[in-house]
This record gives sequence, C-alpha cells and structure tokens, in this order.
Amino acid sequence: MTSKLVSFSISITILFVILSEVNCVDPVWKGKRYELQRSDKFDEFLTEMGVSFFKRKFILLQEPIIELIDAGNDEYIIRQSTTLKTMETKFKPGVEFEVEEPQGKIKSKIIFENPNKLIRTNIDGPMVEITYEFTETEVIVTLKLNNVEAKRWFKLI
Repeated sequence: MTSKLVSFSISITILFVILSEVNCVDPVWKGKRYELQRSDKFDEFLTEMGVSFFKRKFILLQEPIIELIDAGNDEYIIRQSTTLKTMETKFKPGVEFEVEEPQGKIKSKIIFENPNKLIRTNIDGPMVEITYEFTETEVIVTLKLNNVEAKRWFKLI
C-alpha cells in the first residue's frame, strides 16, 4: 500500500511540474511586429472566398504588418496595417465575436492552442479557419477554406 501511495505521489508531482512548465511559456509575440514576406496560394484562397478579381489584385499588392496585442482583461487585438488601412480584430479567447469579411459580418471565435498559436474559426458564413503561429522571428498564417489552403509568412521587424 505504501509503495502505491509513493508512486501516486510521485505521479502527481511530475504532473504538477509538467503543467507548471506549460503555463510558464512566455508568448514570443509580445511587443513585436511582423511584415509580410511572401504568400503561397493566397490568390486561390481569396477566389474561394468570393473576392472579386480587382479587389484580389489590390489585396495582393499590399504588404501588411501584423501584430498581436494583449489589451488586458483577457482581451487581445490582432492588428493588420498597410499604408492605406488598419484593421483590428478584438477578441476574448473562446468568446464569439463579429468580424468583417467580403461577404459581410461573420461570427467567429479565436482560441489559443498554446501561448504562441491562435486558431480562428468562423461560426457562420464560409467555414474559414485561420491559424497564427508565432516564433521568435516570424509568424506563419495558414488560411483554410474548403479544399484550399494558403500560407503567408511574416518576418519580425
């Protein structure tokens, strides 16, 4: 009985240490901005979204800067800026919100898979999934709709 209790105690201690380490991972994105370097299949993704030819060509000419901001109170902002426009998506992880898409306002939700990876999914409208993966030097944004998957790479500036 004593050996089982000791084994259980050791297992609980190991689990506590693992969970503590997971929660201690600092986000690499805090206070950083990232500029678009390249895209793969982004035009195809925009086509699948129903974006018109001229609007797609205009969007593809832009070189946005992206940043993730901790606004406090468990609120965050994803900001995308170009020389012409700044768009902000304000959200609380796991809480439904509205975002402006080419088709109009769409309900979405964003979760943190870990401190450096966010996943946005649409609740209505086109079933788009957007993943943001932050590293020390870049953000990789993966956009999925139906059978189309696009990637965009943003470099730390």
